Amino acid sequence: MRRLSPLALILCASCVHPSGRVTPRLPIAAADLEHRVEIIADDSMEGRLPGSRGNIQVTDYIASEFKRLGLQPAGDSGGYLQYVPMISSRLDTGEHLTVNGLPLPFWTGVMPQNPSNAALQFDPTGVGLVYGGKLGLGTPMISPDSGAGKIVVFAIGTLPDLRPDLRSGRYLPAFTHRVAAIVIVLPELPPVTIYTHLKRFSLPSSAHPPVTLQIGAGTALALFGEQLDRLAVGTPARGMLGGRLRYLEPETIQARNVVAILPGTTRKNEYVAIGAHNDHLGVGAFGLDHDSVRTYNILLAQRHLDGPAAGNPGSRSPTITVNVDSLRRIRAPRRDSIFNGADDDGAGTASLLAIAQALATGARPARSVLFVSHTGEEQGLLGSRWYADHTTVPRDSIITYLNMDLFGHEYNADSARSGPRYLQSGGARRLSKELGALIDSVNATLAEPMAIDYSWDAPGHPSQKYCRSDHASYARYGIPVAYFSTGYGVDYHQVTDEPQYLDYAHMARAAMLVYAVALSVANLDHRPLVDQPKPDPTAPCRQ
Repeated sequence: MRRLSPLALILCASCVHPSGRVTPRLPIAAADLEHRVEIIADDSMEGRLPGSRGNIQVTDYIASEFKRLGLQPAGDSGGYLQYVPMISSRLDTGEHLTVNGLPLPFWTGVMPQNPSNAALQFDPTGVGLVYGGKLGLGTPMISPDSGAGKIVVFAIGTLPDLRPDLRSGRYLPAFTHRVAAIVIVLPELPPVTIYTHLKRFSLPSSAHPPVTLQIGAGTALALFGEQLDRLAVGTPARGMLGGRLRYLEPETIQARNVVAILPGTTRKNEYVAIGAHNDHLGVGAFGLDHDSVRTYNILLAQRHLDGPAAGNPGSRSPTITVNVDSLRRIRAPRRDSIFNGADDDGAGTASLLAIAQALATGARPARSVLFVSHTGEEQGLLGSRWYADHTTVPRDSIITYLNMDLFGHEYNADSARSGPRYLQSGGARRLSKELGALIDSVNATLAEPMAIDYSWDAPGHPSQKYCRSDHASYARYGIPVAYFSTGYGVDYHQVTDEPQYLDYAHMARAAMLVYAVALSVANLDHRPLVDQPKPDPTAPCRQ
């Protein structure tokens, strides 16, 4: 990555725009963002798993910054922290699943996610397996009714955003509580995709999505007897999935949201909320070679873009291999087991703090600004769901929620989804067309407008991004939301998601847009008009 000088990274007091106009001082500096990410995503934070020592350290840091800025505490009992009761249970790796009677070893043969029961017995004589189609925009898929009560097997489709850590509760909400289990088939099941599947988290009395398993293409071939791309949707499997999946006795942990308020002037009892998540995936079960992992994932992303998914049917590639000897000539092996989460969502958290500082040191807006740092996003939006269900201000006084997630990666192998101004935004027009129009109008006034991509926000889009980050918890109560992200990069949910790979100048430009939108909404003479039907807050999210 090309490094700019610190002076060039500071958004200056009287910069001359190429158009010739003098722009006002912009209060968010890339150097400040970099400093904050390095704190939040340091190895000492141990991946910030909810309730862990590292997550406690990070939430203490966020609370201390809110206090330093003079923000009012808005957590429990007059403090900045809101405690989120979570139930954690650990996978019993002594149990095994089988395909046609042969054991499927965890991690190399199968990876479980989002289990729905403490123990789940796969009885091949009682539960059928059926091919559900490809996860891809516009591709035919089985209907939820046709998959009811069955184990439904999905292949990965053609979208770069369909990364290998698919979780049914957010990718396939229409199937929630209808199917017995969901199986995602990856072209390969490489060790680099392994992370903290050893534990599962939930809220008290919360419903779990169906168990999700990931398997490789070879296992799918053993189940169906032929390649999935030759099967019609609804084809039953010839083979049998058996064995048992079991989680050990659960324990209760105390995870923490961090909440603060910047009081407004004339409309202080209404709130513009801004948020990001402070958690990540913790520490992996074993160490991986950092450089070979990153190289592998870059090659995997590039193969996806250059291969059949990119419209080149004759360009099927063999199994990806990394020339480790070449890497060793550059640098000695670096074993890594910490999922630092610099982009996801250290970048969003750093931007949240930078925006708080910019607002706290400037002219106060008419409305109050509510800053919420959520825990448990990676575990199923648990912290934001808890806050939306137990708001520390009246829920109907929150007029907008702006969410930042995956806010700063440098490279994602797809030139159409990257660049110095690239930013994804969405969700706004689903409840308030006015909010969506306001974002566009504010962006157009910036000295460095962002190139906003709304394509992934289409109804039914298989990436399910509208349902996969914390804004969904607010939208289910009819609060207008907007999500801002740089999308999924090659380090997404990998041990390689570290501060040195982020683009801080880009992050500063994106944070400036969120800052400007928040200020504009906070000074509106009316609440953003909700002109679309409000959802049922108890119903599954729909993309």
